[in-house]
Amino acid sequence: MVITMKKAGSNPELNIVSFDVPYPPDYGGVIDVFYKIKELSRLGIKIYLHCFKYSRGKSNKLSSFCENIFYYPRNNNLVSFFSKTPLVIKSRSSPELLRNLLSNDAPILFEGLHSTYYIDHPELRSRKFFLRAHNIEHDYYNELAKVELNLLKKFYLKSEFLKLKNYESKLEIFDLICTISNQDCNYFSNKHKQVIYTPVFQGFQKSFKTKLKTYALYHGNLSVGENEKAVRYLIKEVFSKLEVPFYIAGRNPGRKLKDLIVKHSNIKLFGALTPKELDIIVSEAKIHILPTFQSTGIKLKLVHALFTGGHVIINSKMTTNEDLKKCCIITDSAEDIINTVRKVLKEPVQDEILKSRENVINEKFSNRKNALTLIEKFYK
Repeated sequence: MVITMKKAGSNPELNIVSFDVPYPPDYGGVIDVFYKIKELSRLGIKIYLHCFKYSRGKSNKLSSFCENIFYYPRNNNLVSFFSKTPLVIKSRSSPELLRNLLSNDAPILFEGLHSTYYIDHPELRSRKFFLRAHNIEHDYYNELAKVELNLLKKFYLKSEFLKLKNYESKLEIFDLICTISNQDCNYFSNKHKQVIYTPVFQGFQKSFKTKLKTYALYHGNLSVGENEKAVRYLIKEVFSKLEVPFYIAGRNPGRKLKDLIVKHSNIKLFGALTPKELDIIVSEAKIHILPTFQSTGIKLKLVHALFTGGHVIINSKMTTNEDLKKCCIITDSAEDIINTVRKVLKEPVQDEILKSRENVINEKFSNRKNALTLIEKFYK
């Protein structure tokens, strides 16, 4: 299905193939896609958006930024699981997508490996291909498999991990790979000659408040195994031993996690929040506490926290970026986290750290600056 918005002109054109409908921008990957589309459109790029309907439907909001919007269903069937192609890629194949890509000569930006089913199609051989690498996907799936308790899901994730690792042999087809983190940039640079680090596109508003509320916060999608593992760790190893209020904000928490939370009077769960409600709870937190157990990609929850005036406590796996580290407090044991929380709860964030955050926001997370970099690379 296609929705036509406005007539094409002489401005540069770009096909964007997205793994999901990028509106509303309420979780990691689609935040980057949506704000990238918005900024490229502001700078005059005519965008033909192709998106697979995953867990959401069509969006009229995208019409402000796109020439055409095409929607495709995902093809999740049992037969596809037995293909050599990863299911996350195979399920995003559509003859209609191929026909629509062939209807113009514009370059194609693939949002994540998930959307790249047609990169080796002979009829597209003359086109320019760009990849937005949101993660080192095989690493991401391997880490998800490690924390998954359901044996069938674990088997599926391990299978996808192996297939995705093998699928990386197709990376040489791309004219350019744009990574979301320095660490991922280093990885892909060993596999491809044209790789650049382009920081995540985002819509966060800087709010360096000085009057903050005395709670610690973790936020993230709780249906993701890695996030649930982080929350369980914080509950059992940290906040069960503290009287500090601990807020958990995240969609789709499981029943067992809910049962664990209600056992602790100082811990409160906020489930399905609107983006505005999440912004409020994030901006008012005295402490952001964000451990991770896998290091690929960039955690949008970290970027969001850096736009606030609260303390940000992370572990070493959260980022290898030295500029981001200067904006945070790094602790790698439960005991250190407990001691740090007790200490900083009574203190404001140091001016030096806020200055570092200001610099990072202006230098790394400027949507306009990063969009101009992409335009220069895409149309040189």
